[in-house]
Amino acid sequence: MQQGFPHLHVASACSPHYGVTMPVALVAQGAAAGSDFLALTNTDGLYDAVKHVRACPSAGIRPGPGADLAVHDDEHRPLGRVTVLARAGHGRGYAALCRAVSSAHQTGRMPSIDRRQLATWAEGHTLTVLLCPLSDVPLAVERRDSLDATAALGAWLRVMPIGSVTLEVACHLAPTGQRGSVAAATRMLGLSEDTGTTAILSNAVRYGEPEDAATADLADATRLLRALAQLTEPQANGQAWLKDSVHMRRVARMVVDAGARNPGALDLLFRTTQELADRCALDPAEDLGLGTPRMPEASIIDVVGDPVAELWRRALAPSSARHRRPLRRHHPHRRRPTELAHKMETVEHLAFAAYFLTVARVTYLIRGMGVRVQARGSGVGSALKYALRTSSVEPIENGLIWERFLSPERQTLPDIDLLTSSSPGATTSTAKCSRLSAPTASRSCR
Repeated sequence: MQQGFPHLHVASACSPHYGVTMPVALVAQGAAAGSDFLALTNTDGLYDAVKHVRACPSAGIRPGPGADLAVHDDEHRPLGRVTVLARAGHGRGYAALCRAVSSAHQTGRMPSIDRRQLATWAEGHTLTVLLCPLSDVPLAVERRDSLDATAALGAWLRVMPIGSVTLEVACHLAPTGQRGSVAAATRMLGLSEDTGTTAILSNAVRYGEPEDAATADLADATRLLRALAQLTEPQANGQAWLKDSVHMRRVARMVVDAGARNPGALDLLFRTTQELADRCALDPAEDLGLGTPRMPEASIIDVVGDPVAELWRRALAPSSARHRRPLRRHHPHRRRPTELAHKMETVEHLAFAAYFLTVARVTYLIRGMGVRVQARGSGVGSALKYALRTSSVEPIENGLIWERFLSPERQTLPDIDLLTSSSPGATTSTAKCSRLSAPTASRSCR
């Protein structure tokens, strides 16, 4: 078996018009290459992070969830893109990563996070920020502007918590003068030596196998709206694949031999890469809470006291009763109270009360904005959702009761899908994150 390499910067097909390979396939390819760690750092979000984390253990790989985010400074000047990785430690790192992603999506149509806000979330050794090839520091290095590169790095080190910033040395063996060249990677390594800033080795992965490079070219052409014959950036060749340790060592040797002054630079580069992978390897149960439903805090949804009692109160409130269309005295389906009590017993047994109250709170918030909202899917067959006005469809009269949606045998939260008018969708999503508070709400898709 080939010796694996801990890749810390990996985009999957969930990065639109950029990545190529699906996350589960990347895990399989990493395992075939002997890797014991694999990050997933998709553009602007934690897209398919959970699938990645679930797939890794069975393949003998430790997962490293992350995200590729745009950053701006205090004056809203763009600083390029960085790779943000969560550190292991009782879920604090993953929580900080979720908050960073949410913060990036609160700035407007194009996601970007303020550097000082990113520094806030990185406090307490929760996050590592990789200055990757598209951030301001490597771009200055690429231009051979050493003064600008040093100044830009200094600004990062002044703002970010100590130990949270790492330089990413990536080389795609591109021709000199183009992004991903040996010369640019060598200068990046030299900047690390000159400033004493930790550097790691990366291949800025976009696809699993070398033959997938052609698909990446098509993705670039679509994103940049250029003909294939006119493409020179960002991919000058087909080297951005999931390489094993042997291939990565060959690349690193070329980078080091081209100009490193430290005689042990090669071993140091591999050692710092492995050490960072160890710090960013998350435990699915301990760090992400997989298999254990997490309920929203009662205070966030304006609940004082026992969530179960509050759920009963709202479900039986007069306003909820007025919302429900009254049944005829001898209606054959006159079993709503019994059905509601049965569902409430199930919710109490599963300790899901805060979850249903949160969905109801989101629904009221959307309606308060004058936006139409309606539940869809199996959740429409819930008498409890109808009682809470989360759904406007009476499930008993329409024969829609579906036990699969909520039963005592469930181990995970039931999916509750809400449809809103298309035009104000982004507005309602931003309002939900704002109202439910940045420390507790995360936008995982858009």
